[in-house]
Amino acid sequence: RVDAALQATINGRLATELPDYMVPGTLVFLGALPLAPGGKLDRAALPEPPAADSDAPLTPAGTPTEVAVSEIWGQLLDLEPASIDVRAAFYDLGGDSLLLVRLARLMTRRFDRRVRVPDLFSFRDISSLARWLDEETGATPEVVRTARRRAGARRAALRGRAASSDS
Repeated sequence: RVDAALQATINGRLATELPDYMVPGTLVFLGALPLAPGGKLDRAALPEPPAADSDAPLTPAGTPTEVAVSEIWGQLLDLEPASIDVRAAFYDLGGDSLLLVRLARLMTRRFDRRVRVPDLFSFRDISSLARWLDEETGATPEVVRTARRRAGARRAALRGRAASSDS
């Protein structure tokens, strides 16, 4: 198991280059990848990642906005709002893309501010989402820069795929 500081450093670096859903929740270092007789990766032989640290203390909602978001998440995910850690991501708690659309709609109504699905990908946990909702402009310069960098990387990847399929 990777220590928490190293995992946070690696995940922070990955988060600047990858969409949030591609940043791993757990890292496992292997001496070598298990290979099948044909030389390809033997996925069945990969070890299971260690279980999430269940001893980590729960960070409850502290601000009125965090409490309101926790209530909405609890309603959609059928969870007790007080049991939701404000650092947990919606998908990690059992959310899916259909619930994400409903979440955007409910939050738009509740906060009288347009909340779109892409916003929910940018602000994956209650803590960051509540800070964003509480801000007047709705996006910090860092978030805007990161979103632009990710969008540029996606466009470049799509252009690369289109160019390779044309050949």
